[in-house]
Amino acid sequence: SIKFISNRSSGTTNNVVLPIELENGTTYVYQAESVVTVERKGNQFRLECNLKFDLCTLELSGWYHGKTAGILGTMNYEPMDDTTASNGIVTKDVKAFAGSWSIDEEASGRCSYSSNSHVAETAAETTNATSKSQGNFTVVEFCNDLFVNKSSEFLGCFDIIEPEEYSKMCTASETRAEACTVALSYMQICMFHDTYLRIPDVCSSCSMIDGDQIAEGQFTKLEGDRVPRSTDVVFIVEGKECNRGARENRSVEQLVTQLSKELKDQGLMDNRWSLVTFGADGVFDHPRSIVFDGQLFTKNVARFIDYFDHVPIGDGSRDIFAAIAFASKLVFRAGVSKTFILMPCSHCEPENQTLDYSVIHEVLLEHDITLHILMDGDFEFEKERLNKIFYGLDATKSYTKKDARTLTGDVDLRRQVKLSKSALGYCTPLSLEINGTIFSGDKLRFDKLASIKKFASVFSKRVALTAQPNPCQNCECTADNSGVTRMECIPCIYPTPVSVDY
Repeated sequence: SIKFISNRSSGTTNNVVLPIELENGTTYVYQAESVVTVERKGNQFRLECNLKFDLCTLELSGWYHGKTAGILGTMNYEPMDDTTASNGIVTKDVKAFAGSWSIDEEASGRCSYSSNSHVAETAAETTNATSKSQGNFTVVEFCNDLFVNKSSEFLGCFDIIEPEEYSKMCTASETRAEACTVALSYMQICMFHDTYLRIPDVCSSCSMIDGDQIAEGQFTKLEGDRVPRSTDVVFIVEGKECNRGARENRSVEQLVTQLSKELKDQGLMDNRWSLVTFGADGVFDHPRSIVFDGQLFTKNVARFIDYFDHVPIGDGSRDIFAAIAFASKLVFRAGVSKTFILMPCSHCEPENQTLDYSVIHEVLLEHDITLHILMDGDFEFEKERLNKIFYGLDATKSYTKKDARTLTGDVDLRRQVKLSKSALGYCTPLSLEINGTIFSGDKLRFDKLASIKKFASVFSKRVALTAQPNPCQNCECTADNSGVTRMECIPCIYPTPVSVDY
């Protein structure tokens, strides 16, 4: 069985890691923001649980016709046996029916049931307490606006899904969160019938780092002291052989520890870390966030290093652009810089990508995302000495062992390096034209720890250099139909690509 603990629960979890595969790899469990998905191969079933709103939706294929029982009924088009209890006996006692399916023995005896005649009384009793505890918001007004009024924003679905029962559930709610859960459930069933509704404004707002709340659809400008001195770092790791045992074989501990230090030396504090993986097998074929304890991001650097113990190895997709696009849709904090570090095993050949180069380039540029690449390989020069000291490059400079103490870069050496666009496929211009870098990932496989530390120091200094947040940003609070809110921030002055002499 799978146990979900919602955001409202006081319970805690330890060492819970997603994604995972169950039942010999036939069932996948993964998380994207506050939505956990359980799906079975062949589209046999799909369960989505929104932990923010305590709402789950279940889709079953026709294969399950007449093979189910539970609080959702028997799925056989026979209403008479929908209230079959767990002992197989049909009962008319709704309380006993619901209690029989509880997996919590203590809670099974506490299941409550209110008939329709009691709903209005319950709503009336709770309205005063609700309005007092939640400012100007009252449950009854909110519910009437959604499910009763002819000017309701849900009106477009009234002829498809009768709103009366939802209205009763809504007015019986004791808090705004409960009422929003009912609203979201109505949206979900309407969506199933190809009618799309917008989540109510009161159910969606964005949090700023300073604690301010911004309503969905509202804009705010960040500049000066309002721009947070922090960055969100996302490692994008391809689940192929070159990244096997990445923690040891790619010296991740030394790399991440040094990067954290250099970011702090640049005045960037309270930084967050996240890991996206793709290209392995099964559930790890598509881009997925590695999730610890329900968290996609962590501020604990030591904990983040443990994430790399869960990078899978397989032979799946080589769609690097899709992985970058997935990472770009994570919920970032308003105003912080976004730093991506790609650790690919394959190249960015166009035939392996589902997105056009122009599309992914525009996404990175518009959202002010800097992409750094730790390539699977090394730079090759005719002079052996140069091979040993050369670490990486950006659009205008090359970086070597000499930059370990103070990052200076070498413009003349960069002019001598002719980097073919075929070296990393289209990842080369994608990185360099947005002020990113390409460094030799093989240098992290040195035998000598001192050599690894020097490379990590140079790479981290260069990454930290362009991790400063943009000094002026326009941000909008947006929400999707699952209720996930995010601040979409773009620079006040639209950025232009960096000119690169290949």
